[in-house]
Amino acid sequence: MKCILPRFFLTDNVDKAVEIRAFINDHFDDIKKVAEETTSHGKLLHIDTRIFNRELFVKFTFYTGDAMGLNMINISTNFACHYIAEHFNKIKFLLRSNLSSDKKASFINIINGYGKRVYAECTLSAAMLKRYFKTDASTITTGYKIANYSQMQNGSVGLNQHFANGLAALFIATGQDVAQIVNGACGWAISEVTEDNSLLVSATIPNLLIGTVGGGTKVPCQREALDILGCYGSGKSKKFAEIIAATILAGEISLAAAMVHGDFIMAHQKKNDEIKKNL
Repeated sequence: MKCILPRFFLTDNVDKAVEIRAFINDHFDDIKKVAEETTSHGKLLHIDTRIFNRELFVKFTFYTGDAMGLNMINISTNFACHYIAEHFNKIKFLLRSNLSSDKKASFINIINGYGKRVYAECTLSAAMLKRYFKTDASTITTGYKIANYSQMQNGSVGLNQHFANGLAALFIATGQDVAQIVNGACGWAISEVTEDNSLLVSATIPNLLIGTVGGGTKVPCQREALDILGCYGSGKSKKFAEIIAATILAGEISLAAAMVHGDFIMAHQKKNDEIKKNL
């Protein structure tokens, strides 16, 4: 798991910002030691800096193992920033600058990575599509093309049918940070027709922030859900990411088929009728 947390130093002038940047570059090993003293899991990978006017933005990138790790690296980076500030007359800084775009859709995280990047892919034969989905690969692919063209026009970050639905269900059930769905939902789902008229569907989730230890995963009900999946504890976060990707892909195929076949609204109407009947 890779997490990025930018910090912000308010300097008196550009020269001071340049001086602090040079200090950070020259003393990475010392800053890394200070940051890692607060955690047995987090590892500071690198620090990047950028100057904007007289402000210095500092981006700390950590490896957090099987923990989602934001609280962990908030604490670590706070110590590191105090260490830097002490060398410059306790210069003022903000712990979070928002450059990380945490819990907000952004292209910087899609490009650079934020959390885990996970892929899923499957092929459905023409016979399977006809039997279970009452459609074919060409029809589904045309539906995807129209949906993706529409998202391009409306400025969406990512191209998919409804990643957020599957993510929400899994995040709530397993004690994840639900606000991180914003990042995870910025992915792509693509369909293709193969030479034998099968359907090849793939999903990419570029910013999946999850954990199998710490935080909400310790809540009894949520821990039980992770245990059922075989995903509670250390060494299980990659497996959990694969399960999430497979779930997302299944949801994409189901919704795409329902849309092109015309079953989407019928299923909702049937459920509404059942609810009214039982009132």
